[in-house]
Amino acid sequence: MNFERSLFNKGQVDFYISSRRLSASQPKHEHSFYEILYITEGERDFLVGDRIFQAKKGDFIFIGPHVLHTATINNSSECDCLLVYVTEGFLKRTGCTECLEAWGQKDKFHLQLPLKEQEDVGFLLRHTLFEGHHQEWGYSVMMTSFLMRMIIIIGRSYDHNRELKNCQLSPKQEKVARILGYLQQNYQNELNLQMIADKFYLSSPYLSKIFKEVTNYNFVEYLNCLRVSEAKKLLKNKKNKIIDVASEVGFGSITHFGKVFKEVTGHPPRYYRHTP
Repeated sequence: MNFERSLFNKGQVDFYISSRRLSASQPKHEHSFYEILYITEGERDFLVGDRIFQAKKGDFIFIGPHVLHTATINNSSECDCLLVYVTEGFLKRTGCTECLEAWGQKDKFHLQLPLKEQEDVGFLLRHTLFEGHHQEWGYSVMMTSFLMRMIIIIGRSYDHNRELKNCQLSPKQEKVARILGYLQQNYQNELNLQMIADKFYLSSPYLSKIFKEVTNYNFVEYLNCLRVSEAKKLLKNKKNKIIDVASEVGFGSITHFGKVFKEVTGHPPRYYRHTP
């Protein structure tokens, strides 16, 4: 499927699926498409935006465009998963945009399907992979059909209020989760480690330590990535001036914004004027 992934990355196809084992160390990232992660074996903690999800076999994690996420290093267990990427164009082409409405336009959620629906979705995803590997006549239509059915099952299940809550976070994870929520709401303001430590009644060394342990980011790295992720959304509107975008996401100067933006993405801000 590497060729298919290359086509997906070039924008020549609007979906991609793979089977993957997630090891103890996973890269932190975000992207411009939707990601659906289905755990087929094992369990793992995931940082998705400002949420910490504890996922196990049979769970789904839905991740919207430009949402920072990673498999955390808080526990080192491996898990097997099926990973699906779809673009907004795929959802529109297949009429699945209604599912986004069913999900309340959320950019992330954690869902566990009933056993029968887990079996149905597992069947659909395995057959989607089979079609992609063998690429017989009509395989693209078959893959699209299987993925549409999977998305509809997830949409119906979510509509039945089966979203999972973070009910078993450790005290350390709960502290960091509250901090993540605060950063998500206040990234546009002046922030630093000491300010956040004071607000949450922690020492800055302790905050730095637990933040890294839980999220796999250091504090400044996460804040920069969050601000850049939000900036990328704003840059898609060509009416927004780059200097205004820099200010709106919390950077004090356009020079600093440009430097951090390139460190995080590998490209200058103007590059995202021309990407879908």
